[in-house]
Amino acid sequence: MLLWFYRLSGDAEVAAELLQETWSRALAAIDGYRGELGRDAELWLWGIARRVAGEHERGSERERRTWARLGRRRLALTDEDIERIEDAAARDQLRTTVKRRLDELPQAQREAVRMHVICELSYEEVAARSGTSEQNARTRVSRALRRLGVELGTEYDRWREENL
Repeated sequence: MLLWFYRLSGDAEVAAELLQETWSRALAAIDGYRGELGRDAELWLWGIARRVAGEHERGSERERRTWARLGRRRLALTDEDIERIEDAAARDQLRTTVKRRLDELPQAQREAVRMHVICELSYEEVAARSGTSEQNARTRVSRALRRLGVELGTEYDRWREENL
């Protein structure tokens, strides 16, 4: 949720404050919660988070009054805290991008990469599980990694232009 707020606001301190506000509202309303634990509770909490984010976007006077009424201070984050949040957001974004690009590969290449890179199987084991030769398994992994490198490199270049 913190990463979601960070993506919306682009500011680690604002993201932390919005998360704090979400949990404050959830705790204040917990006695009225009638759903089941688990997925229902998660959806309920995300509903609160969406309202908090919407109020933040509108610069809601009600939100400012709530902060004043509760007598809460702004959450003070250290530079290290901000860096940790920004790093987590970048890792999350990279993980999502890699997964999407991996899913776009042809199935044989995708499976070969998963077996060799993620499951750390040898090329011989990849070949046996794929019903192909070891050379073919090597070729599939090589082509997939080359394609991923080109596509992820292009996305990285685009990101740098937009953010640096």
